[in-house]
Amino acid sequence: MSNLRGTWPKRLPVIALLVIFSAIFAWGGEALAQRRPAPELLPDSTLVYVRIPDIQDFTAKMQDTGVGRMLEDEDMQPFAAEMYDFAAEEFEQLRDQIGLSLDEVMELPQGEFCFAIVETPDSDVPFSFVMLLDVGESVDLAKIAEESGEALLFDAGVDQDVEDVGETSLKTINAADPEERLVYFEREGTYGASNNPDLVKEILLRWNLKPTNRDKVFSNNRKFVTIMNRCRGTSDARPDVVYFADPIGIFEATQSGAAGAVAMAFARSIGVTDFLGIGGSTMLGVDDFDGMSHMHLYLASPREGVMKMLAMESGEIVPPTFVPDDTVTYMTLNWDVPKTFDAFEELFNRVSQNDPDALNIAIENNLNENLGIDFVEDIIGNLSGRVVYMSYIIPPARLNSQTNLFGIQMLDIDAAKETIETMFEQDNFPELKEKKVRGVTIYQLPGPGARRRAQENRERRDDRGRQGSEDEDPFESQNLRRPEPGFAFIEDYLVVSDSIETIEMAIQTSDGRADALESNGEFLDVLAEVERQTGSSRAGMLMYSRPQEVLRNFYELGVNEENRQRIMDAGDDNPFLGRLGDRLNNVDLPSFDVIEKFLTSSGGVMTSDESGFHYFSFGFRPNPDE
Repeated sequence: MSNLRGTWPKRLPVIALLVIFSAIFAWGGEALAQRRPAPELLPDSTLVYVRIPDIQDFTAKMQDTGVGRMLEDEDMQPFAAEMYDFAAEEFEQLRDQIGLSLDEVMELPQGEFCFAIVETPDSDVPFSFVMLLDVGESVDLAKIAEESGEALLFDAGVDQDVEDVGETSLKTINAADPEERLVYFEREGTYGASNNPDLVKEILLRWNLKPTNRDKVFSNNRKFVTIMNRCRGTSDARPDVVYFADPIGIFEATQSGAAGAVAMAFARSIGVTDFLGIGGSTMLGVDDFDGMSHMHLYLASPREGVMKMLAMESGEIVPPTFVPDDTVTYMTLNWDVPKTFDAFEELFNRVSQNDPDALNIAIENNLNENLGIDFVEDIIGNLSGRVVYMSYIIPPARLNSQTNLFGIQMLDIDAAKETIETMFEQDNFPELKEKKVRGVTIYQLPGPGARRRAQENRERRDDRGRQGSEDEDPFESQNLRRPEPGFAFIEDYLVVSDSIETIEMAIQTSDGRADALESNGEFLDVLAEVERQTGSSRAGMLMYSRPQEVLRNFYELGVNEENRQRIMDAGDDNPFLGRLGDRLNNVDLPSFDVIEKFLTSSGGVMTSDESGFHYFSFGFRPNPDE
């Protein structure tokens, strides 16, 4: 057994980074880096950026989250340690290439980690990646990894060039081939890697220089600064993870020549270039929260074309009375439908040679005639702009036990019923089955592939000459829930779901025969926090989630003997699954009560302003001793 049984959960967050570290051999120096932070070293043309300021601090905070404490719980330790030992044994297959065990690899990252993609138009590669990693006191282990990786490359006949830049040695592999080139270096305990030697030299020149606000470094990038000003957290809680992306910058950097100029001109004409960037941050262990995150979608102001269609507005966020108390996920969105439609009409007509009637003609020919209605008046004009989504678990535990339900609020529910009735009278619409539940009609649609399966079954029966025989049900044989799509009108909502049973539950909840989410204590705590953060009981979007219920479903799948046997059977063809099955049979999971006490509900809220859309999410800190 591994000697990390008691301490391995502390290292768990680092596992997510192993692929990156092992792929580019993260080597270390004699001490933690005494240099400028990554955003002050990267150029302002950085297009993608992910940074963990301090991996050790991040790991310690992860250990103190609900999941981290769960993995250290004495009831969970046997299972957790067994799985870590399994991972360590599997990792031994890579030891000849890396030169280190899993335990040793996980000791490498110590301080800052950063990965970025930079636009380098004046170089022989249009995009360059950069990785920076502090390894601290793990220098001996790092050098073993470095020497092992270099030995493999030399054995394969790969050349290495060495160039001194000041006191730093740059090692370059495949120097003559930009697509295969790798440049790496060590300086003051930080190891870096890139595919662009010129970019590395530029970074080294700025290594210990504090930039001014006029220097062309990423920390002065206007888009990055604007987004981070909305995502910095508080004075007592600095971000543990930061990310940024400039999608339009990436698109523009890929365009060249006359064709590229045309593509960019078209993008500007439809307003795509008003999407200026996206970024965010995550903070762990803040006050009463396990974690909180910010994400900001940065948009131009004013907006044109496609971006003008993004018209989220502040509205009601309390769930309708048909949303059950034990809903797994609840989301509501408020939208200015007329504004979006008007912006779409303006854009559609513009790209249709500025024909002011282009959209009206298209709707008449393609929708109104086929649906038998006036699409704009009967559908667009009857939408309130509020949409509700909920997910619900239908037992028994299956991979697809989670069902989905959408509720679309109507301004005139009776008119909506007439519209739907008219549409389904058309020849190109399927036949509906009707079912009454407490006075509400549920309309059941044919399931996915129903017509095709029926035809295939008839052909098989005819071929075998056995009329009336039934074929094996693929849903039952694979232990999957058969989707039963349908819809109903509940209160002032058109409700659509992939489960008739979920619609029935919504009807019972609306009728008062089941508890509603609007009075659930955990939901009310989320709602109160949202109001505290935003200063309002209204918002553009609200999200509420109970991840413990999703995990419960997978837990029940995991402890099911039939499912464990399936893993064992799969091991006949897949040795890895066979070894995993053996490990799972060596130890039992604790009861779900042990796991559940470390999990709590989470929430999120989205608002909009002139700079774009901002999403704030949080998870409450669990108290397993209560």
